[in-house]
Amino acid sequence: MQKKTGFGIFCNFHLSTRTMDEQLNIGTKILNGFLRVMVTVLVLILASVVIALILALFGFWS
Repeated sequence: MQKKTGFGIFCNFHLSTRTMDEQLNIGTKILNGFLRVMVTVLVLILASVVIALILALFGFWS
């Protein structure tokens, strides 16, 4: 079931009542999960490097 919605002359589009998860296939879901894990790992690595630099600045390892 689709509802037709329009905002003026140039923006006519159809809104679907299904959720986004129902519209994605399994390959896209796997890719999104993999990319989410990779971004999380990269953010953790970046945070650990920044923390290590701050600790080195205060002489934690010397």
